[in-house]
Amino acid sequence: MKKLITILLLTLIATTFAAAASFNIDEHQDVDLKGVDKIIFNLNTPNCAICISTGNQNYSFTGGGKSGLSLSLEGDLKSNNKKAVPSLIVDENGNTVTVQLYKERNLFFGLVQTGSVLFSAVLPEYFNGEIEIKTSSGDSRVDGLNMKSFYLDSSSGDNHVTSLEAENIEIEASSGEIK
Repeated sequence: MKKLITILLLTLIATTFAAAASFNIDEHQDVDLKGVDKIIFNLNTPNCAICISTGNQNYSFTGGGKSGLSLSLEGDLKSNNKKAVPSLIVDENGNTVTVQLYKERNLFFGLVQTGSVLFSAVLPEYFNGEIEIKTSSGDSRVDGLNMKSFYLDSSSGDNHVTSLEAENIEIEASSGEIK
């Protein structure tokens, strides 16, 4: 019985992989930060059950930009579910800007993905506010940021932090290194 279930699951996954489509991701967006005192980067990947993923999603946060926030998402991804393909989603609500890559954090069954995606955020030389970053998978690079408060919560992946200045700094990683 176990052998039959294993064969059925492998057949389902192989069929699903054959039906995967290719996506070239090349998105850019500038955000005005006038009146904004908090930026939330909610960059968690989709929840998944019985998935095959050989792709990766990495993140870069750098300072030294103009007065606004410049976002980009670039890469090539092959996926059997278009809802699991990331895109830039920016919500401006009062004094808070929230950036995410997925409309919903659905549970995907039998998701198959390959490829690589890089999310980049270029922040002003000095941001007079709080930055909160949440990632669930992938490596993060933080370089040249200067702000009042910085928080990074990474579930998996290495975190490389250089030239970070803030009154309050908090970095948490469940798995991976903090360098």
